[in-house]
Amino acid sequence: MIWLELAVVLGAILLGARVGGVGLGTMAALGLLVLVFGFGLPPSSPPGAVLAIVVAVVTAAATLEAAGGMDLLVLVADRVLRAHPRSITLIAPIVAYVFTFCTGTGHVAYSILPVIAEVSRKAGIRPERPMSISVIASQQAITASPLAAATAALLTILDDQGVTLTKILLVCIPSTLIGVIAGALSVWKKGVELENDPEYKRRLAAGEMGEEVALKQLEGPARKRAAWAVGIFLFAAASIVAFGVFPTLRPTHSAPIPAVSIEKLQSAISTGAADMNKDNVVTQAEAKKLFQNLAAGQMFEQRDTVAMNTLIQIIMYAASAFMMLFCGASPDAVAKSKVAGAGVVAVVSILGLGWMGNCFFEGNRELILTTLSGTVQQHPYLFAGALFALSILLFSQASTVTALMPVGVALGVSASTLVAYFPAVNGYFFLPTYGTVVAAVAFDRTGTTRIGSYVLNHSFMRPGLVATIAAILSGLAISRVVF
Repeated sequence: MIWLELAVVLGAILLGARVGGVGLGTMAALGLLVLVFGFGLPPSSPPGAVLAIVVAVVTAAATLEAAGGMDLLVLVADRVLRAHPRSITLIAPIVAYVFTFCTGTGHVAYSILPVIAEVSRKAGIRPERPMSISVIASQQAITASPLAAATAALLTILDDQGVTLTKILLVCIPSTLIGVIAGALSVWKKGVELENDPEYKRRLAAGEMGEEVALKQLEGPARKRAAWAVGIFLFAAASIVAFGVFPTLRPTHSAPIPAVSIEKLQSAISTGAADMNKDNVVTQAEAKKLFQNLAAGQMFEQRDTVAMNTLIQIIMYAASAFMMLFCGASPDAVAKSKVAGAGVVAVVSILGLGWMGNCFFEGNRELILTTLSGTVQQHPYLFAGALFALSILLFSQASTVTALMPVGVALGVSASTLVAYFPAVNGYFFLPTYGTVVAAVAFDRTGTTRIGSYVLNHSFMRPGLVATIAAILSGLAISRVVF
């Protein structure tokens, strides 16, 4: 029976990948319907915490775009790239990485790819080199950004394992940067020089180069509002990182202590100490007082720290509000922005895939754990391969994390290993059909960035594989120090 259920899950994923867009989530919901009504599996529940964070971050990023902040960031990137044109193969992916890291969305790459193409062409550098690795860098940065939906999903899933945002960032920021640099070096001299490329020479002779892409200029009050919007957004991002790195900065509130049995308190009195909960240890004298209060029917209170997933939502919504109030971002423009549209796709996809995945796994938990636990624990790299393969189909890091990481936890893969494997969810460059891949091919007017005649021999394969493998291997080494 489980094989038929698995066939339904894979069929829904393949059908969703074929339909694309929000169809990825709705086809998964169709698979969920079959599992529940056809096979009688319990429906489980959707990944609510992850979805809440995604909506908050998308709202803030969309407001930044509506306020002109994205346009201002592109102008900054243009200035940086034109200042060092001969080193663009290394600088361009770093710029793409930083932009994605700071905004939490890889869609910012659409804006800077035309700049990279023009600067490299004018410098006589084969555009394929910086274009290909910049697309990969914008993907790798997602798995290191504290604002990314994928990072929020991983944090939520591994929270019970003692994994904090600090640990994820300490592992994934250096590992993905190492991966990006390795990818850049792998394409540093890829292909013939631009002046000798036959396709470029043909386009020049045929007059097919067209006009240079013009950037949207910001002047006067519009530029000032955009600058304030960028400042607010980056301050919000920095605040989230600070709260993650320094938990003592987070606000606290009073909350009742979980119910404590008379027997446990009596044991505490006799032994001198006892665990009240995972965060509190009481002395013998405190145990006696608690025993007396409990006998009198009194309620105990403790100070609880606000969770990171809650803080991320509060801060991002507040940042969005400030940008609307002081930076001219109208609610209508926010709702119609490109980031908002992409956010809707992400929410529906995560909802459908996460829910279907939970339903299948929970309905077959014992059989799956019994069958796969030993194999995955002995050969954990197989799980990294599964993450990579599923991301190729889903075109979403967050959806991949939501669908598979809980399975990794249940199979006994250590938290440190799962964090190190996080960059494996960046596999959707493998098939040259993702939006930023297609856009890079279109923006390179020289024709050097291309999809090969055999489809898989495209410009992004080498830097993508090198960057992903380097990030995983370096992540495994770094995680041993962090955890």
